[in-house]
Amino acid sequence: MTRKALILPMILLTALLVWTAALPMQGFWGAHGESRRSETARQMIADNEWLVPHLNGTPFITKPPLAYWLIAGSMSLFGVSEFAARIPSLLACLLSLWMLLDLLQRRKATQAVLWRSGFVWITFPLVFGMGRMAELEALLMSCTMFGLWAWMRLVLHGARHRGWQSLIALALALGFMIKGPLIWIFLLPALIVGELVRVRNGQKTLLGASGWLLLLAIQLLIILPWFLAVLHRVPDAMDIWRRETLDRVGKEEFNVHREAWWYYLGALPGFLPWLLLLPLRDTRRSGLPAGAISALWTGFVAPILLLSMATSKRAHYLLSIAPALCLLLVLSPARPLRNRNPLLLLYHLPQWIALLVLLALPWAAWKGWGLPGLLTAIPLWGSSWWLLRSQLVRGHWLRGSFLLAVALFSAAWILLPQINDYRCPRPFYQAVRDTLAEEALLANWRNDRYSASFYLHRPVLQILNDEQLFQQQPRGGYLMAEENELRKFQLPTEEVLRRVFPDPFRPDHAHTWILVYWRPQP
Repeated sequence: MTRKALILPMILLTALLVWTAALPMQGFWGAHGESRRSETARQMIADNEWLVPHLNGTPFITKPPLAYWLIAGSMSLFGVSEFAARIPSLLACLLSLWMLLDLLQRRKATQAVLWRSGFVWITFPLVFGMGRMAELEALLMSCTMFGLWAWMRLVLHGARHRGWQSLIALALALGFMIKGPLIWIFLLPALIVGELVRVRNGQKTLLGASGWLLLLAIQLLIILPWFLAVLHRVPDAMDIWRRETLDRVGKEEFNVHREAWWYYLGALPGFLPWLLLLPLRDTRRSGLPAGAISALWTGFVAPILLLSMATSKRAHYLLSIAPALCLLLVLSPARPLRNRNPLLLLYHLPQWIALLVLLALPWAAWKGWGLPGLLTAIPLWGSSWWLLRSQLVRGHWLRGSFLLAVALFSAAWILLPQINDYRCPRPFYQAVRDTLAEEALLANWRNDRYSASFYLHRPVLQILNDEQLFQQQPRGGYLMAEENELRKFQLPTEEVLRRVFPDPFRPDHAHTWILVYWRPQP
């Protein structure tokens, strides 16, 4: 199998990912997440301050700046927009896909296996979702895949090599510069277990003492300069980093994203249906050298256990176990099963799930867009059926992953634009920007959406109570708020702008956003 075999799968899978990323779901959802990362990067460009990230005028150093640099670089090239902010995550997902296919090509996989593996990768629900969002997780995932890819290349090479060892160190350093020491949880246990298994089997380790020293030295050279510079410029930097690491992991009173220890068991559906196929893969017959499969199993299981010990938990923190899980699935052969074995039903499960989703989509298209939405979906489903019947898409795995991809892309095309404005009032923020002069005093009343600052192209203060309001606007000014929150405001106001965003699936529900001008009572 030559490298030319990688070209067609990469082109088509890239086209599918880019197409979904360019869908009209452009607004930032949620009060933090994408909007906070993108606004920090936008302020980097506006203030020409690249060393210390700022958010609404104050230093924002809870995470190292590499992700902000990448997003800011993308927006410098393509303009300040949501799509530009999401390009680094999209490229990270595609880079991870290339590394996966490269390992398979080194194993002399057929083109059908490359197709199947590529579809499995991009149809992990968590990979598909986070791979098109301006967040840190997709970038951290690509660093994890980078480290595993470099170590697997050492495994396939069968000997120590300074170049690949340096790439492992680079993966750890880049991951640290994206989200701090979290990268260690995803990579170091896998590398340590892989090396120990090789020693137990009487084989030479791939890193050795000098290799581990090289890993440490390269990380320090890349990581330390930024941290030392920030310590010099931000007096309380050490306290901020302590709260983000030690307090988040060990202190019971840390209440940010606090969840029970079993929380991540409920997050594993983000890797369905392919996670259910893992019992059908015979990892013992993978043909890989000793330690490789043990390292991948460790890279899948250990992060779940270690993250479960932390007080702060979010489902997308698990994204970086996707590389180890996907490599376990695609590098191991199918387990031989008898015809009556009930596990055989798992081979067909992706197809049935995808078919159920596809059957529900006509109703969603009709409900959201009416007849135009339904007519828009018909060519997609027709071409999908033709491809499914062709010789290109063969085998249960490939058919299941293809159908699941079609189901996900159809759902994104039909559903996301309909609920976008309901979830993110981007048109309201843009209308405010067109209405007010740049020098007008403006604040958010009891609403911490950083997307307001992003769309208005200037920091917008978040006001949570009357005391803060009088401090920031002692003579009055403009306030943005949801109508329900504004009812708690006791001072006289004059309405300037109103936008109503109905729920497309529940007409009796709507979000109403208001711009008012308030004056202090005489």
